[in-house]
Amino acid sequence: WARGCEPQQDPILRGKKDGEPSFTIKVPRRNVGPSSTQLYMIRTQLEALISDKSGGRRTLRKELDANTLLQIEGFHTQSKYWGALLNLSDSLQKCCDLSQLWYREFYLEMTMGRKVNKCMVRHQHNEECNDLITMEKRIQFPIEMSMPWILTDHILRSKEPAMMEYVLYPLDLYNDSAQYALTVFKKQFLYDEVEAEVNLCFDQFVYKLSEQVYAHYKQLAASMLLDKRYRAECAARGASTSAGAGRYASLLRQRHVSLLGRHVDLCALVAQRINADMHRALDAAVAKFEAGDITGVIELEGLIAVNRLCHKLLSRYLTLDDFEAILRESDHGVLAPYGRVTLHVFWELNYDLLPNYCYNAATDRFVKCRGIQFAAGVVRERPPQCGHALLWGSKQLSLA
Repeated sequence: WARGCEPQQDPILRGKKDGEPSFTIKVPRRNVGPSSTQLYMIRTQLEALISDKSGGRRTLRKELDANTLLQIEGFHTQSKYWGALLNLSDSLQKCCDLSQLWYREFYLEMTMGRKVNKCMVRHQHNEECNDLITMEKRIQFPIEMSMPWILTDHILRSKEPAMMEYVLYPLDLYNDSAQYALTVFKKQFLYDEVEAEVNLCFDQFVYKLSEQVYAHYKQLAASMLLDKRYRAECAARGASTSAGAGRYASLLRQRHVSLLGRHVDLCALVAQRINADMHRALDAAVAKFEAGDITGVIELEGLIAVNRLCHKLLSRYLTLDDFEAILRESDHGVLAPYGRVTLHVFWELNYDLLPNYCYNAATDRFVKCRGIQFAAGVVRERPPQCGHALLWGSKQLSLA
């Protein structure tokens, strides 16, 4: 209706069957798109008018003036895309569907699970050749051959800050592949294959992302605690001690990552792994102190300070365990009256510092005696082999 409601002057509303001649219903004009049949018919007729290839029949192209012919050709060219506009939802679905980046039927048909006999030595051999081996081609593919994982792993390995925010986009290809497998192919085993690969790839993704996030914030904390003058001197000599740029904040806020109809809390998974890394880092710091002499207490204090600052920086985005609780657990001080650090300090004081060191009143420090030994040599455990990410974050910061 013109005003969105029925006209009150309509005689039909008063019980009359036929409308009065003086009353006319005003229906506003509306722009309605042509149907697919109408579009096909008009394009076919216009093409017959302007086509040069008539097959020997006479055409009307020569009888049309240049302006009319130009308008008809322009209309015929533009109307080519009207079919996609009339079915806009289907066209958008086809344009956004990237499921074919996952399917690999060509390589699947090449393998077919066949067995191939191949001789590794060039000589005249027969069927009983001892150098003949049997190679079985498999139909399973590793995730390194999957396009979504190739793109995701490239972003993680390159550590490009501008691309790190889009690392979840390639994983959306699995959603398209699963949708295509169920709605087009209608094959359950294809969906099961996609689901199995998603589980494996997402576990690898969470593992690599957690390692990168923890290493980045550990380097950031270590560079912040480093002396400014020393850091400036290192930068002047070309030794970089600062943490690189990393845009992990947006990833750490993702709590509803949609994968195959499920919503995954990425923040909780990363927090779980970083909690484990924090426990291992403090345990490695205490173990390294136990493997050295009493002078290692300075390094232990620095490692605890770096881990405390790293924990504070990560707590802005993740829900982590209390740092003091982690430190007490690593020191075995939850139930025992004395922790590992306290016992090692007492042991070093009794068996190394007091027998083998002398106090220098001029410098107010203990100096180890040279050439004179008042007690037997101290046997300590070997220091643990730890990565740079667990200690100071990087090799450059460990050397600094």
